[in-house]
Amino acid sequence: MWFVKLSRRGSFLALRICCAGFEMRFTTLLGMCGCFLSVSAQADTLKICDDQEGWPPYIYHPVENGRVNTDKIEGAAVEFMTAVFADAGIEYLLELLPWKRCMYEVASFGPSGGFEAFSNGSFTEERAATYLITKPLYETTSGLFYNPAYHPNGLDLMTVADTKKYKFCGVFGYAYENWVIGDIDTSAKSTELALKMVEAGRCDAVPTAIEPVLGSAAVGNPIVPAGLRIQTFETAENATYHIYISRASPRAEELRSKIDASIAKLRQDGTHAAIFDKYQTFRTSD
Repeated sequence: MWFVKLSRRGSFLALRICCAGFEMRFTTLLGMCGCFLSVSAQADTLKICDDQEGWPPYIYHPVENGRVNTDKIEGAAVEFMTAVFADAGIEYLLELLPWKRCMYEVASFGPSGGFEAFSNGSFTEERAATYLITKPLYETTSGLFYNPAYHPNGLDLMTVADTKKYKFCGVFGYAYENWVIGDIDTSAKSTELALKMVEAGRCDAVPTAIEPVLGSAAVGNPIVPAGLRIQTFETAENATYHIYISRASPRAEELRSKIDASIAKLRQDGTHAAIFDKYQTFRTSD
């Protein structure tokens, strides 16, 4: 019996017709075709990686019954990306890795497969040159976490030059080129450890997006030491976060075009606001 099962890709369709035509008389060939189909289906899926440290409220493992459920990945960005990919007709898989490894995997994407994109990356010129960058998934508010025990009135940052009076702590692998700050120690392996360095007086402040730091409390894992305070950082523009696609991918431009169209559509029709309003812990203008 002949049958045709339509698929998005012409190669899929041809293989399915081949398998159907020889279904009764060439069972071995059918098995081979089925194998090819499985490989093709896997190759068509967009594999995305992200930071295993999480970035709540945008991406994180949820806490259930007092324990972190590493089998689930949730958050505002995850929910929005799912809506974007559904609208664009793209199947995707998401996995959390060490951040530096994640970016390396995408930059090294090749014929053997691997991760074709990473998500929740803030914009930098260097990244834009290395990867194809989509429209922003969301924006965050730039701020500083400081210790009032050492700075009762906050940091005096009236001009960019004032940043040179202070020492800042950051996270290894994170991008700070848009912050326009002076000395920054990026030895910390996580935002939580960088904040503890501020608590201990080893540096004056941690420059970071405010929402994800406060968002840690919403998932049962507050990382801000008691007593630290926040001040907005006027010398830094609010950060935008994107999906970055490997330039080595043969369908990179096609993916970006589809993703950008769906991001724009879902921002305009209110889907974006409806999703992010559920997770936001620090209100900013959209």
